[in-house]
Amino acid sequence: MDLVIGYYSLHQSLCVGLAESTRAMAREFALVQNCHTVGELLRVGPILTEISLPAEVEELTEMDPATPWSWYDDGHGVQDGDWPGMPTSVALDDLPDAALQALLELDGVRVVTTIFNGDYLEMDQQLQDVVVATLQAQGHTVTYDHDAFDWGQS
Repeated sequence: MDLVIGYYSLHQSLCVGLAESTRAMAREFALVQNCHTVGELLRVGPILTEISLPAEVEELTEMDPATPWSWYDDGHGVQDGDWPGMPTSVALDDLPDAALQALLELDGVRVVTTIFNGDYLEMDQQLQDVVVATLQAQGHTVTYDHDAFDWGQS
């Protein structure tokens, strides 16, 4: 299985996920974040396969398509951290159980539970080589790609 690893500065943590879906999520977040009008956002919505829109489509369709829109200022849940999702949570959803368990056995790797945004996997950046070796020992190919996890930055 092809995996990608990167760093998320907000959590000061490494992130890991399935290469194809993680990169697809990054592309889709970029599409949404580059929308500047309601009309642009409505055109992007139907092509999203990995993420959801940060706004209610019903509300958007009632607005003039030329209305200015900003993912950070107008998106639902952005201020609370609900959209975009946390890159550090991708591993909990994507990784096979055996790979996740192997990572959790490493010192410096743990699941963090948040009240509002759910769980995420925290991995010290200093463990990058150990994390990669652990995943490779599980039979995975691992590539470093910081851009794959670089979403949600205002």
